[in-house]
Amino acid sequence: MLNYGKGDAAAFEQLYQKHKGGVYRYFLRHCSRADVAEELHHDIWMKLINARESYQPTAKFTTWLYTLAHNHLVNYYRKNSKAHLLDFDDIVEPEDELPDLSEQLTHSRQADELISQVEQLPAQQKEVFLLRHEAGFSLEEIANLTKSSFEATKSRLRYAMAKLKQGVSYEP
Repeated sequence: MLNYGKGDAAAFEQLYQKHKGGVYRYFLRHCSRADVAEELHHDIWMKLINARESYQPTAKFTTWLYTLAHNHLVNYYRKNSKAHLLDFDDIVEPEDELPDLSEQLTHSRQADELISQVEQLPAQQKEVFLLRHEAGFSLEEIANLTKSSFEATKSRLRYAMAKLKQGVSYEP
């Protein structure tokens, strides 16, 4: 980001290529529509472009980027109080190789079950779960990002995992 701030356009391309998927999935997992996730995703990259000269590395770049995304998402839901969280109907996952049909159906059912369980998590547990498992943040980073204590973050993740384990069967 510092190189981009100095005018290196290739540095922006590297940042974008590295983080575009994770940031988009972060928004998609929180929104009810892919078009809203795309709009939020676009907005974040525009904010990043506008902040290139004023960016100060006070934390890891990914922490700064997801803090920006988190705050933008919070503002979006404040402005659009009727917006719905988490609807995975529009998600299309890429397929590398097709497993046999029964294995594919089993994985599909398990994924649907997991998605359904994630949808039912309380908002704070869902946030911590997605930041941990979608974005790969540590508990300490999530606590800083969400402005929560480490212990509260740890508890939210533990409760989310317990609810998900309880609600999803992994038997083929």
